[in-house]
Amino acid sequence: MTYITPAVGVVLGIVVLGEQLHWNEPVGAVLVLLGILLAQNRLAALRRGRGEEKSDLALSARAPID
Repeated sequence: MTYITPAVGVVLGIVVLGEQLHWNEPVGAVLVLLGILLAQNRLAALRRGRGEEKSDLALSARAPID
């Protein structure tokens, strides 16, 4: 979870140090979180949960093609 360190730093800066939040900081945090989801292939898992993609079990149940 070291990838979210910048987002945690911004939140702590606002809460502890009273820094101002600018528009680019939440946008950057969203990009960081999307990058984490993409790198860990969690976006595909989210789509599977909504039924947009076939499940791995259904794909593995098919007979192998020789």
